[in-house]
Amino acid sequence: ATVAEAKQEAAAPKRKRDKQEGKGTAPKKLKAADGEAVSACESECQGAEAFRALHQIVVEDGCPAPVETFSTMRKDIGTPLVKALKQCGYTAPTPIQAQAWPIALQGRDLVAVAKTGSGKTCGFLLPALARIGERGARPAPTAYWETGPAHPSALVLAPTRELIQQIAVEAEKFAPVVKALAVAVYGGMPRGEQIQKLKWGCDILLATPGRLL
Repeated sequence: ATVAEAKQEAAAPKRKRDKQEGKGTAPKKLKAADGEAVSACESECQGAEAFRALHQIVVEDGCPAPVETFSTMRKDIGTPLVKALKQCGYTAPTPIQAQAWPIALQGRDLVAVAKTGSGKTCGFLLPALARIGERGARPAPTAYWETGPAHPSALVLAPTRELIQQIAVEAEKFAPVVKALAVAVYGGMPRGEQIQKLKWGCDILLATPGRLL
């Protein structure tokens, strides 16, 4: 017993030093239902009330609980979109995504306010893409004489060209995952080119109000 205690005392300073330097503190890896590794921090949920209090989320009574991990979202938005999110650097849903996704996926109206860089764009794009992925994207014309009016399934409106261009960058990352086509139309560019893009297929239309009209 004396030898064991001596070894523990000798190792204690090293453990303390490693902890201060961040060594040996990598998150544990667990296995999700589909066999994919997830970190221990992703597997630990705080609960709806604690999560909302931590992130200052205010909702009405009867609002669905936020989703705190991607693992719980697989059945709702699909594994391909979850993998795409992780490839883009997301480790877990941001607060706006965590609360917005369950509401939007139920088809309920939602007004959400969050800071720049908080993940709002994916907050409204992912539910739309998930539904398009379930139903299947519209087939694109195979020849120019087959082109006609576009029939988008989702419309995203923003007041300025710059905002639409920013949203289009995000849409182009995720739309191909469900074989969907996203088309952006805005002022300051020839209408003919944008109309032609629409005729070749559009599942999600991103537009400024003036150019949409």
